[in-house]
Amino acid sequence: MFSDLLSEEPDREDLRAYRRDRRYRRANTSLLLVSLVAVAGQLLAATFPSRPLRVVDRLHETLIETMKEKDYSTRYQRLEPTIRSSLNLPLISRVILGRYWAQLEEEQRREFVEWFGRFSVAAYAARFQGYSGERFRRVGTKTLREGQVLVRTLLIPAEGDPVSLDYLLREEEEGDWRIVSVNVEGVNDLALRRAEYGTLMRDRGFDGLMAELRAHIEAMERGESGEN
Repeated sequence: MFSDLLSEEPDREDLRAYRRDRRYRRANTSLLLVSLVAVAGQLLAATFPSRPLRVVDRLHETLIETMKEKDYSTRYQRLEPTIRSSLNLPLISRVILGRYWAQLEEEQRREFVEWFGRFSVAAYAARFQGYSGERFRRVGTKTLREGQVLVRTLLIPAEGDPVSLDYLLREEEEGDWRIVSVNVEGVNDLALRRAEYGTLMRDRGFDGLMAELRAHIEAMERGESGEN
């Protein structure tokens, strides 16, 4: 009987039904795969926190608007609230002073954080000026560990090559996210400041460092390059 079944000619109607069923199953499988890919993308997007993205986007929006202001003092005033709320100035200060941070009195620490904040605002106000169609674009995100993320962006000028700006953000105990480091074209700002300020602390002490910091700010107020 088994051999009879093998030799038996299949019914044409059954064959057509089988083929329709196979095409249907293939179509359903393709739709399922597309759905799974879409869901996976949504899940990946959902796992990346939105707050750090808003911090970077707000900073960029403020920078673009500030660039349209011709006057340095106006740019400084417009930038200051955003810079101070976006950057984790106490943590940045502690990192760039390295081992010298532990040697400072509490009052000296507060003084440095305050003046480094002023320096940071002044540096942005001096650097971002003369708007001519520049725009920012976010190009990637990465979760480094719990409470730390990297946001990769580009500053795209009207002419010339884009400049990469990668932001490292850290979540604070209150749930707020703040920038702790910026890589410009692969160069880390914390590493540069740490080397510069460490040398000043070693050679001239805290008072010498503060004098240099104030001199940089005054130079930028006069329209001179005082960022380095």
